[in-house]
Formats: sequence, C-alpha cells, structure tokens
Amino acid sequence: MNGKRNISSERESKRILEKTERETQRQKEKHKDRKRNTKTERETQRQKEKHKDRKRNTKTERELQKTAGELRKTEGEKRKVAYIYDNGKFRQMIPHKRIERLMELYDVYCRTKDPDARLFLVGSISEVPEYYTYLEEYRKKLGYKENQIIMTGRVAFNEMIAYYRIADAFVCMSEEEGFGMALVEAMFYHVPVVAYESGAVPETLGGSGVLLPTCKPDEIAEVLDSVIRNPVTREQIITGQLRRVESFIESKPRRELIRVLESIQK
Repeated sequence: MNGKRNISSERESKRILEKTERETQRQKEKHKDRKRNTKTERETQRQKEKHKDRKRNTKTERELQKTAGELRKTEGEKRKVAYIYDNGKFRQMIPHKRIERLMELYDVYCRTKDPDARLFLVGSISEVPEYYTYLEEYRKKLGYKENQIIMTGRVAFNEMIAYYRIADAFVCMSEEEGFGMALVEAMFYHVPVVAYESGAVPETLGGSGVLLPTCKPDEIAEVLDSVIRNPVTREQIITGQLRRVESFIESKPRRELIRVLESIQK
C-alpha cells in the first residue's frame, strides 16, 4: 500500500511540476509578446511623429517660401541689412543693443554707397517703450521713412526666418552680448555677419564672420559694402561661418540647436 501511495504521490508531484512549468512557459511567452507589442507600439508612434514632423516641416517650408517671396517682391533688388533680435524673452529692443548705431551706419551707407538700401530691425518693440520712442524720433531726425528703416515689431517665427533668408548682411552693434543666438542663426542661414567686438561676440563667432574693433559708421560702411558687393569675399565669409556652425555640434545643447534649425530648413 505504501508503495502505491508513493507512486501516486510522485505522479501527482510530477503532474503539478509539469503544470507549473507549462504555466511558467506561458507567462514567459506573454511577457515576450508584451515586449514585442510595446516595441511595435513605440516604433509605430515614432513613425507617426516622423510623419507629423514631415508634414509640419513641409508646411513651414511653404510658409517660409511664401513669406520670403512676398518680401522679395515688395523690396525687389534693394540691398537689405538686417538686425534680428527677437525670438523669445531674452531678445529685446533695449538700450545696450545700441540700435541707434545701426541707424547711424545705415545713414552713412545710404549717403555714400547705396541710397536704396533697407534696414530691417526685426523683433518686439514693446519691452522699453521710451527707447522705441527715442529710436523713432532718431529715425525722423536722420530723415528716413518707415519703409527705409523698418521696425517690424514682434513677428511669427516663420517670418523671422524669412527675414534671414532675404538679408544681404546681418549687422550687430550691441554694447553687451552673451552667447549670440541670433549670430548663430544668421550663420546657419548663410547671412554674412558683421559685428562689433563686444561681450561674447568673439567667442560666438569663433573666428568666423567679420569682427570689428570699431563702431565708427564710416569705417563699418566700407566693410559692409565689400561684404555685400564682393561675391568672393561673401562666399569666403559664409564658408567660414558654416564651419563655425558645424563646431557647435560638439556639445549637446548646441547639437540640439542645430537639430532644431535643420528641422526648419528641411
């Protein structure tokens, strides 16, 4: 009898063990399925996001082309000098940007080089109202109309990029500058940069662009005219600037900057 009970007990143990193993195997398969499904879902989501990005970029590109085209149609072949200072709360029309220096430069450039040139001051004009009032009065004092020295006010992002695209030069006469995002953007969009040597401007340009130790408008006007009119000089400057942009990929925050800019460019 004991032998029969032992045999029966062994069979029961074996049956339970086999059942446990089968259940364990089923659980493993379920886990594998869940992992496969999760991976598939993630991949599907990535593909959806890529599709959205492509649609968004295509729409943005069409808007940029339309906006830039409208600006070109409006301004024709007039030479365009831009200072783009607005793309967020850290870029404002404030006194240390020395916008009046740009106006003085523009005045000399128009009188000595090209009377049909245009100066675009792109960005918000509401942060320091009294400074904007001063600049408006200074524009009138110099004798220029609103369609010659153009203060755009805050613009949509696609419009800001369109101004980069039509500009013949980007000029910065700021008295104080941290890391110059606008300088990097100008370089990325193939706009020759002419900048006064102040703050972190030399570090931002890193040997590219045209860095000036002077704010004298007559001297800057000569340099600016060469940058705009001489195709060889212009190409050399742009080539050096693009090398500088590439160097920003070396660190993560700057790599992210390039990724964002490239997503807009595509």
